[in-house]
Amino acid sequence: MTKRFIKDLKIGMTINREVYLLAESRIDKTRDGSPYLRASLADKTGRIEARYWDVPTQLANQLRVGSGVRVDGVVDEWPPDSGQPQVRIDRLVGEEILNLEDFLPKAKRDMGEMRTELQQVHEDIGNLHLSRLLGHVFSDQEFDAAFSMAPAAKMYHHACIGGLLEHSLAVVRLCSFVADEHPEIDRDLLLTGAILHDVGKVTAYTARPVLDLTDEGRLIDHVVEGALRVQSAIESVDGFPRELRNRLLHAILAHHGALERGSPVVPKTVEALALHHADWLDGSVRGFLDHVESEPVSPGGWTGYAKMFGTQLYPGPVQPPEEEDEIPF
Repeated sequence: MTKRFIKDLKIGMTINREVYLLAESRIDKTRDGSPYLRASLADKTGRIEARYWDVPTQLANQLRVGSGVRVDGVVDEWPPDSGQPQVRIDRLVGEEILNLEDFLPKAKRDMGEMRTELQQVHEDIGNLHLSRLLGHVFSDQEFDAAFSMAPAAKMYHHACIGGLLEHSLAVVRLCSFVADEHPEIDRDLLLTGAILHDVGKVTAYTARPVLDLTDEGRLIDHVVEGALRVQSAIESVDGFPRELRNRLLHAILAHHGALERGSPVVPKTVEALALHHADWLDGSVRGFLDHVESEPVSPGGWTGYAKMFGTQLYPGPVQPPEEEDEIPF
């Protein structure tokens, strides 16, 4: 039987004994007080919401997030007329997963290629203080390995193993373009900020057993966590200029661009402004593409509701393959 991945599930499909990762799980009650399971099922292609009505109490108490489950059910549309698929579970049993890597999404780019690019960017930083700072941050082998494997988000964009490195390098390339167009910008400062702007996600997110926030991520947030890590590293670099320290930390703290989006300060330097827009551009475009890839697209060209954007998205009508004209002989 062909494996049905999350990205292939369409409204109306029947699911027979498919194994998924239990990414989220909690027990709620219906209006009449009956217990039901609100869950999220995952594999390496994405996630899907699921409901198990009248879930047996004993089973509900045994479920653990990050464990495997074997599912029978139907893919329904919820809310009605939204185009949003949701699994209605008819039967669910625990299933041991021997290789977790088969159920976690990975970065699109090759890891070795990305590591080489990161090293090249570091070598191109001409400012001795910033170069030494980057060397100190990544000389911690445990941190260096974690940075390469960490996700950049729980679900919206680059939510995969290696997603943080992939996103950071994309932001570096966008910032490099802006610095080429506007030579008034401090290129070394901007590119260092691009590399380090999300380092807080190394401890704010985890990829195992599922993509999720850690206690640090929930209590401190990755923006502040990253600034604290960079400040600690700066203290280990002899003679690091106070002005450079202020401008780099400001860019990191302001990279979300607005107080309501999680930045403690708004961008007040040109490097902070450029970093914010590069981060926003890559995250938004990749978020759009990830949603389109993981969600079924209607024949008319619309996806279901995208929470990241607060609307349905329009990648365009699905085009049937063109038939080749017969060549007369």
